[in-house]
Amino acid sequence: MYEFEHVTSSPDYPQSNHKVENAVETSKNLMKKTASTNSDFQLALLDWRNTPTEGMQNSPAQRMFGKRTRTLLPTSRELLESQLVREVRGRKLQRKEVQTRYFNRNAKELPSLTNGDVVRMKPQASDGKNRWIKAQVEQQVDVRSYAVRTEDGRLFRRNRRHHRQSQEPFLSKDADVEIPSPILNCSPTESNTEPAPTERSTGNPTPSNQTDPGPQGIRPASPAECHKSSAVSRSGCSIRPPSYLKDYV
Repeated sequence: MYEFEHVTSSPDYPQSNHKVENAVETSKNLMKKTASTNSDFQLALLDWRNTPTEGMQNSPAQRMFGKRTRTLLPTSRELLESQLVREVRGRKLQRKEVQTRYFNRNAKELPSLTNGDVVRMKPQASDGKNRWIKAQVEQQVDVRSYAVRTEDGRLFRRNRRHHRQSQEPFLSKDADVEIPSPILNCSPTESNTEPAPTERSTGNPTPSNQTDPGPQGIRPASPAECHKSSAVSRSGCSIRPPSYLKDYV
């Protein structure tokens, strides 16, 4: 009916709603200062509204009411008369351009994510364990805002800055088998029972207990190794126990 457009931002990312966050911070600082000096908060807020904004040459009261409001400070009648404030929009755009230029000097655009990407999500402030949770991207909700789902089925909406891409396999709660590590060659067509090639330099055959390393040094893995290699680091490397622990279960 009223054609309102409700635009939401990513949780735990106040930078996207900086204007409101700045106003809240200013109000909190005024309340702290008045509490420490036992003064009136309303009078401090009135003085702040009559203070000219940096780069605007006018105060919030002048932009709102078209004139200065009366305070405890002695003020002449001429200054309290109504006066039309001009070029407000143009000056605000100039301030935004200056802020954007200084911010972009040390900022860079992060690569966008696609549906199905596995990421590590930054822990929330309420998480006492401070763990980066593994999740999978479901869709892009808004600019630099993504909806991701964790392995236990929880759905989060976080900003792109809160995500770090990962090469780990993603195992949802509905899946039964985890995807094996891509480091080992676990294809069923290559078997360890095939005869090993002979060595050309010495003419001695390769011992039967050694396996063919295969192309590019990748040896075919046995089913036991494929089962043990399910633990994968964030970079995609297989986590293998040391050889002296092979006799322990």
